[in-house]
Amino acid sequence: MRIGVVEFMDPAAGQAVLRRFRPPLEPVFTEPLANVSAFARVAVAASLFYEAEQEGLALIDTAAAWLTTRLRYSWSHSPDGDLQHYERAPTRTTVERREGVGVFAVDGPRRWWRKGTTIGRGCGQVALGPATRWTEPPMPREVTPGDRQALLALQRAATASDPVQRVGALWEAIEFYVGDRNPDRQFSRSEVTAIVERAIDGVAKDKAARAEGILRRFLNQPSITARLKHVLGEEGVPVTSDDVALLTRLRNERNSALHGATAAPDHVDVDRAVAFMSRALTTRWHRARI
Repeated sequence: MRIGVVEFMDPAAGQAVLRRFRPPLEPVFTEPLANVSAFARVAVAASLFYEAEQEGLALIDTAAAWLTTRLRYSWSHSPDGDLQHYERAPTRTTVERREGVGVFAVDGPRRWWRKGTTIGRGCGQVALGPATRWTEPPMPREVTPGDRQALLALQRAATASDPVQRVGALWEAIEFYVGDRNPDRQFSRSEVTAIVERAIDGVAKDKAARAEGILRRFLNQPSITARLKHVLGEEGVPVTSDDVALLTRLRNERNSALHGATAAPDHVDVDRAVAFMSRALTTRWHRARI
């Protein structure tokens, strides 16, 4: 099964690849992989084995983050309008990479195997196949840098144990999702100038310069929440007032923690917010195909 540029293989196919090592791998490497559910494989162009490993793992991690995100899609209908069948267990599954990476040269017998590359273990399993809904919409073969970082941040929001860390990762994902997109300017240049002139009238020179700089910089700079609403509207993401209220509440919790105050976001709220961003990214990739 192919997700983006990454191919997922069943255990028998993966074990067959491991047997290609000469001399054979020692049990310390193979035993932890005896009962894995799937192997991931990707082709990369590199001159050094380490470079190939790092590039390949980045592609595999992106695919895993996308699957984790897609599993959390939270809406009654899929982006193409089909009614979704809901199963709780898959939406709680985290797709992560386990220990072990091998690199095979295509132009010779060289092989490379390294064990210590784990980023954690997920719980539960999810079936992958041509007809499963987790493969729709298909992951683009080339993921934009912003979307890739949004996926990786969202995976941290889904898997971290500390609720404040989860909220921080969530809003990092939102910022990458929004990118540099903004709603239309609220004030024209002449209006900004008029506001500045009134504000600094009679103010000391150094204070006037400070006030002018702030006004010119921030009058037309919308909040991240306003920018998110703008992008969601442009991309046709299903959103409710409860969704917006939830994200605003978590943003306030994040800001409180950032400024040294006690913050205690609820894990359930963060789960709901992660599910919402899964909906947003899934909708984006669906509409990119239309």
